[in-house]
Amino acid sequence: MPSSPEPRPSQGPELLLHRWSQSWACRGRYPPLDCLPFMEFDLLTNPRSGKGEGPARAAAIAAELLRRGHGVQIHAGQSAEDAALWAAAAAERSQRLLVVGGDGSLSAALQGLPQGCPPVLLCPLGTGNAMSLELGLPSEPGQLADLAERGRTQKVDIGEANGRRCFMVMGFGMDGEIVRRIEERRSGTMRKTDYLPVILKTLQAWTPEPQRVWIDGEDLGEFDFGIVANVSTYGTWALQLGPCEYDDGLWEVYLVRRADLPGTSVAAGAALLGSLRHAPGVVHRRGREVIVQGTEASPFQVDGDFGGNTPVNFNLPGFQLPLLVPER
Repeated sequence: MPSSPEPRPSQGPELLLHRWSQSWACRGRYPPLDCLPFMEFDLLTNPRSGKGEGPARAAAIAAELLRRGHGVQIHAGQSAEDAALWAAAAAERSQRLLVVGGDGSLSAALQGLPQGCPPVLLCPLGTGNAMSLELGLPSEPGQLADLAERGRTQKVDIGEANGRRCFMVMGFGMDGEIVRRIEERRSGTMRKTDYLPVILKTLQAWTPEPQRVWIDGEDLGEFDFGIVANVSTYGTWALQLGPCEYDDGLWEVYLVRRADLPGTSVAAGAALLGSLRHAPGVVHRRGREVIVQGTEASPFQVDGDFGGNTPVNFNLPGFQLPLLVPER
């Protein structure tokens, strides 16, 4: 008897993957690129990233991995909570996890990853791609498939801010207020140029509330603005915080005593010139625990998302995220 035709998915990334899998390249007409062992890959795509290009980009990467003889599953995340649930489940069944999206997509998945999870590859797509720029990640599907197969694993110390995991930065004061205002006005995909009016208005109209800061038990006094970071750049390659080690068990802390226009301008100028840590009025430390608390509350952000208002307790719980990165 003739076999029944294979059922076809009706919509979403599964349909895109089906179309790719029926293409010339995926029917085995090309020889395998090498003799790498079979691996299972799980892809998370954010349907809203990159002006809706997430599912198509995920399907292209999946097709490349299928062509090389691997197993692939795609999940279209519906919310931050859904992404965390995907991460927990995928970590149990696959050898590599791929997040197709921006910093927000990786942050959402991070919340569900277990200790000892498989290596994770960030496939950049979206407005915020600070981490992919930091690590020098490619965006072309073939190059991403190469990294998924053979990339070097870089351990990254993960922090927690009031219990929420973060991989890149926690900021309080003006930093948190800018993110709060952006989220308040955001109705869809934003371009990086959309941030500038919000930043300028915040500088002109917002009054900071000084916050007392303790680092590993040491009282450093009051500051208007601070960044706790495990990256060397801040939002863009043009703003250089200073060197850092991703896996040394410490995060860098940069504190600005006065976040008025002169103080902020000096700090921004130093970052543009290559290092914030040496700017006048900036205190730099390294630590495992940072407590921020003031007489009045101050907003804070975590990896580009509004986190609430101080007090905030930041610490390193010992969790390390294995990220796939290019060879040095």
